[in-house]
Amino acid sequence: MNCSTPPRKIANSPQGVVGVTPVEPASPAVDSVTKDGARAAMSLADQVVVSGTNFLTLAIVARLCTQSDVGIFHLAWTIIGFLRTAQERMIAAPYLAFVHQPGQHPSQLLGSSLLHQGVFATICGGFMLALAAWFEWSERVPGMETVLLALVLSLPFILLRDQIRAICAAHFDYHIALVVDIFVCLFQLGGIVALAYCGNLTVPLVALVLGLACLIPGLVWVVSHRDRFEIVLSQCRRDWQQNWGYAKWLVIARTVGIGGYFAIPWIVVTLLDEARAGVFATASGVVGLSLMFVMGANNFFQPRTIRAYHEQGLPRMVRTILESVFCIGAVLLAVVGVFALCGGPLLGLIFGPTYASYGTLVTLLSISIFAVSLSITCGNGFAALTKPKAYLWGELAYCLVAVTTAILLIPVWGINGAACGLVAGGIATSTVTFVTLLMLLKKEAIIAASHDTSCEREVTS
Repeated sequence: MNCSTPPRKIANSPQGVVGVTPVEPASPAVDSVTKDGARAAMSLADQVVVSGTNFLTLAIVARLCTQSDVGIFHLAWTIIGFLRTAQERMIAAPYLAFVHQPGQHPSQLLGSSLLHQGVFATICGGFMLALAAWFEWSERVPGMETVLLALVLSLPFILLRDQIRAICAAHFDYHIALVVDIFVCLFQLGGIVALAYCGNLTVPLVALVLGLACLIPGLVWVVSHRDRFEIVLSQCRRDWQQNWGYAKWLVIARTVGIGGYFAIPWIVVTLLDEARAGVFATASGVVGLSLMFVMGANNFFQPRTIRAYHEQGLPRMVRTILESVFCIGAVLLAVVGVFALCGGPLLGLIFGPTYASYGTLVTLLSISIFAVSLSITCGNGFAALTKPKAYLWGELAYCLVAVTTAILLIPVWGINGAACGLVAGGIATSTVTFVTLLMLLKKEAIIAASHDTSCEREVTS
């Protein structure tokens, strides 16, 4: 037995990884803090650009289109969001988990990741076509089929941009992601403003602009990084087997969890109407400003947690998780307070006076984001420990509790009942995820202690 290295506590390979910046060896504390601070700021800046672009897009659509149009746009976007999440779990998450491990070939792993993403985008396009045909045939939610057809053209470029952002985050290259997202922002908002100026702003055309805005920045990134990835078909097959072995539980878990979240607007449409689904969408858009911080911060904390475990072991990983809990939780508590005090006036100011009476809705949605934030930070521990199956239980709790609560409360409290469903789901998933992580940490600690005891006995003998 080799007693010099405890289980799973392995150093990252010093070999450079794709994306410009290599994973650096341990550095002095001051330099490390400076680098981490710069990376965190860059990650948050990037997320500000992404979430701000989406928010402004929704605000323009809400201002110039009807509430029913906004509802249809949001419903279509839930489908896109579901597919984007599937890609993140199936392709991006395994790349992050494996790229820093010794023995990997970075350029081939990146090439495999990009090829897998292209195949996935093609399959998603076929799925969207079939879904558009179903809406046309069933005559449910009139206008949805046109929006879906427009998104068929946009989807490949939207998914490519997501994969680029994931690759940049895996290598801590947030400055590259920021440049890409700034250009996407300029193209997207410029296109939408041009449509509005010409009097041609419709939801299907907005859907087209979303994809076209990602086209040029995405292709420029691929061309500029062409010498940094290599596509070897035989290796792509092996990488897919490795990735799927890791990702299958992530996909199942996230399909359940995000399915529950995206089911809520459809329940609102079924039990109420498209107009109130539009109101729910606008309130969700405002709350998305707090999600901007959560996602940006976690883009920094997740790879940091994984690297902390591999380089410094379990105690350092736990400290990193606690740092993320306190950082994200404190900010979100402040956000809840702001929405509780002036959520209604904010809605009225941004989207128009007809939305000003929904302050309670936006406050409840902000509480739901705070409730679910603990599960996000604890989930970073699952990624570091390479225990993807552990995600399933929290996601299952979220889906069951959120959907059941929403179905029960929407007939009584309207769209506030839908928000209460998300609050209940957030509490359930965070509780289950926290307990699951504690159980895994206890198990890992026992394994480490057993390893140390064996080493002592071996040295003594």
